[in-house]
Amino acid sequence: MVPFFPSFIKQDYFTAHKQHVLDIALGGTTVYIRTVDSANQLKLFSMGCGLLGQIGDGSTLNKCSPVDISAMFDSAVVDVAAGGYHALAFTESGKVYGWGKKSKA
Repeated sequence: MVPFFPSFIKQDYFTAHKQHVLDIALGGTTVYIRTVDSANQLKLFSMGCGLLGQIGDGSTLNKCSPVDISAMFDSAVVDVAAGGYHALAFTESGKVYGWGKKSKA
């Protein structure tokens, strides 16, 4: 099998916005895409199901196009991991952020 870029992520969006995709994390029904731009700025985008706040933009709406959520962090995200309905991000400053489903399991 030959690797391919998933069409639902819309690679042309990142090309048009001069973003180079570094890595992708899949959290159940939400996708997190870490990019770097031509000025070497790291960005974090998300898209998909947002019913439980897992997009990370403060809403509970589904997003069919990538949403830049980089501003929610104190510094650039260097790593992101995702579970079923939540995500965690590790920033350059050493902080860990979490968002999504907040119920105790």
